[in-house]
Amino acid sequence: PIPCVPWQSQTSGHHFSPLSEDRTLLVNGDLVKIDIGVHVHGFVSTAAHSTVVGGGPVTGRAADVMMAAWTAAEGVLRMMKPGTKNTDVSKVIQTSAESFKCSPLEGVLSHEVRQFVIDHENCIIGKENAEQKVEEFEFDPNTAFSIDIVMTTGDGKCTDRENMCTVFKRSLDNHYNLKMKASRFLLSQINKRFPTFPFTLRALENQRAKLGIAECRNHDLVQPYPVLSCKKGELVAQFKFTCLLLPTGTLKITGLPFDISQIQSEHSVEDEDLKKLLATRFGKRKKKKKKKKKVNEPRRGRTRPETSQRTTHGSR
Repeated sequence: PIPCVPWQSQTSGHHFSPLSEDRTLLVNGDLVKIDIGVHVHGFVSTAAHSTVVGGGPVTGRAADVMMAAWTAAEGVLRMMKPGTKNTDVSKVIQTSAESFKCSPLEGVLSHEVRQFVIDHENCIIGKENAEQKVEEFEFDPNTAFSIDIVMTTGDGKCTDRENMCTVFKRSLDNHYNLKMKASRFLLSQINKRFPTFPFTLRALENQRAKLGIAECRNHDLVQPYPVLSCKKGELVAQFKFTCLLLPTGTLKITGLPFDISQIQSEHSVEDEDLKKLLATRFGKRKKKKKKKKKVNEPRRGRTRPETSQRTTHGSR
């Protein structure tokens, strides 16, 4: 598992996974996002959840952004079925954001996942613009998707805080003869322990790992997961889940429930199409059992045993 725990007091971004020496303290009222992923024999599942430290009712812009993200997640879940286009799902995300005066975070993608593949080319973009677009496609049955919904109270624009990056993934197509001994040691550890999936430097934590990662990055041997950060003061909420698109219906296999009774936003969903979508049921449809037709059999009653006739012979 690779937990990523961003919070508003340090960064309102994405992909932040603190190292063990980080001593930042969470305080009541901080909006925290916990993002985690695991795999079994290469089959991936991911989940993320947002919560406010200390619990209790959530009001103001924190309530708006949490409701925007949760509403989008619920809407997207109902759209994830064979035959739907990814562009239609992106529209649901945008409409959900507008309902609560928020915006999807730029650069966030939801990917199809396959065995040993966490970022397949089939993807859904949260916010499309002139520079960031994806190809349109239709969902196929028997596929799995990691749905990542990230909303912000700002305009959705973010910056890459490169100096805070701690999550990487091996770039399998690239090779280079590294010069530094620390870099070669780090790359050998990555190839051995994390050949295909993302990892955090915390899992390799020692001084050589910190020294070696820079040279590996400079020669594109690893792919960084950028820490996306919004303007200071803006809030970000995230919900992520993994779903399976089955012929019998969509199955949500990760993700926690969310108590919206504690979220007191001043806004609500006004779009009629989105209201109808949220009111629809989702999940795996149960197959109706076919009733076996009863065969009309002759009624079996109790039969009297046949009695043998006695032949009496008169005496002469």
